[in-house]
Amino acid sequence: MPVRLRLFLVLTIAVVVAVLPAGLSAQNAHQPKQGQKPQGERFYGKGTIDSVKSGEISMTTADGQSLVLKILKTGSVRVTGSVAAEELRRGKNVLFSALLDKKTRRIKEPVAKITIFTPSKDQPAGMIPDTAAKADDDSIDLHANWKPYIIGGSIQTIAGRKLTINVPGLNPRFKVDLAEDFKVTVDVTDLHFAKAGDKIEVKKAIKSDDNVVHVMEATIKLAKPKTAESQ
Repeated sequence: MPVRLRLFLVLTIAVVVAVLPAGLSAQNAHQPKQGQKPQGERFYGKGTIDSVKSGEISMTTADGQSLVLKILKTGSVRVTGSVAAEELRRGKNVLFSALLDKKTRRIKEPVAKITIFTPSKDQPAGMIPDTAAKADDDSIDLHANWKPYIIGGSIQTIAGRKLTINVPGLNPRFKVDLAEDFKVTVDVTDLHFAKAGDKIEVKKAIKSDDNVVHVMEATIKLAKPKTAESQ
């Protein structure tokens, strides 16, 4: 091979090798590597969810800006609000307040409000004294057998308004009756219940130049579920 041709090929390959990583670097500029903090400006905003797909949220801010939210692995999203009664299913973790007789392992009255929740260090499954109820309700006799507790566990069976719940430290098949007009709420840390129309507040995040927001902390308030009358 002539020396000039060989030199030309070497220079061409060198240019391609030098340019290619630069192009890839530009393409992935806003994709933080594992353990690397995203680059951009701090962001706070409120708005409405347009869609939720594959762990990403599309939202429109109060001033009409369209953004894509990506929840960081170390980030947290809290979802709260009311949901339809049909969301109570076997395996769901639920939480409720009740007057409990620990000797008979019965609750005094049917439960009017039950919450689907994500167990955490601050709110674990099990039972803890409901100190708020003691402070707010002067009618509670603290010397009686009935004591106010916050009770949490996973649903084992459900038949109409009758539940059996696995409550750590209490009973693997703790029986609970729901009131006739019971309400179901959620307080979870995943996007299962989030949907278009819900309100979102991004409290701590980094916004990239391409309208992608890397979320460290956010809260979502669910829109009211549709009832049979409103459909």
